[in-house]
Amino acid sequence: MTKPTIHLNGTAGEDLLAQYNAAHAAVHAALEALCKAAPHGRDYYPQDLFRDNLTFFQAQEQHEERRRKLVSVLVELDELRTHVADNMR
Repeated sequence: MTKPTIHLNGTAGEDLLAQYNAAHAAVHAALEALCKAAPHGRDYYPQDLFRDNLTFFQAQEQHEERRRKLVSVLVELDELRTHVADNMR
């Protein structure tokens, strides 16, 4: 991951940190909302009458992949926040 360099001609470290904090909070809120929207079997069983719940399991796997993507973004934002905070000292 390419990380910013804190210097006099660039964005102030405090501003970068505030931006990364805001982005982190927004992605965290998106992750919470996504988790509340997890698939439930009652919404898929009519599609699976003769398919052994395949549609529901596919929906669960797709949901988990979306969750993993958001967690990955949170991890990257944490790394950027740590980098900026460490370099402001």
